Amino acid sequence: MKVQTNDKTTVTIDDKDAKVADLKKGMYLRIEPPEGIAVKIIAKTKPVKF
Repeated sequence: MKVQTNDKTTVTIDDKDAKVADLKKGMYLRIEPPEGIAVKIIAKTKPVKF
């Protein structure tokens, strides 16, 4: 999956601040908004309902 990001994109992994480079294959992602440049990426290492 390819997602456009910029300097204002925030990333969290399991509710902890992270960077885009910290995202790994197999993580469960929620990207907001779903189209265009991502403002927020929420990642979880275990399955969860967003």
